[in-house]
Amino acid sequence: MTAFVPAVENMVSGRAQRPGDIVTSLNGKTIEVLNTDAEGRLILNDAITYAQQLGCTHLVDAATLTGAIVVALGYVNIGAFTNNEAMLARVMAAAKDEGEKMWHMPLDDEYKEPCGADRSTPPAPMFARSRKALSKSLYSSSSGHVPHLFAFVLGGGH
Repeated sequence: MTAFVPAVENMVSGRAQRPGDIVTSLNGKTIEVLNTDAEGRLILNDAITYAQQLGCTHLVDAATLTGAIVVALGYVNIGAFTNNEAMLARVMAAAKDEGEKMWHMPLDDEYKEPCGADRSTPPAPMFARSRKALSKSLYSSSSGHVPHLFAFVLGGGH
């Protein structure tokens, strides 16, 4: 087992990222910064890429990347997104054994649409954009076919 702890601090400075900035991730893809509170998602993407470069065969993310999961589930359940149902079943069984509550969140085909910057339409609500980003991460060619479970562990700060 290999563990990675990508950590970042959201600080204001003259070098801070701004909406509209374009950053290049470790996998070579460019990302437009739409929300300056998204630095955790950016470094998580790099950690996933790094894990894959090292040959990790299963990925489990446990993160407090967005408070939007609290809107969906309150402070009761962990929201679980996955591209591998067998892995999800094992993790949910382990969570139940430990008294943790976990809810399988959908990643339907509609969430696989690009979540890039189409300035002709208003931005989707944050949770919808988060699901689209998760869907792209879990199902895109950049993550390959590596079994991947993403667990939103209660919103940030709790």
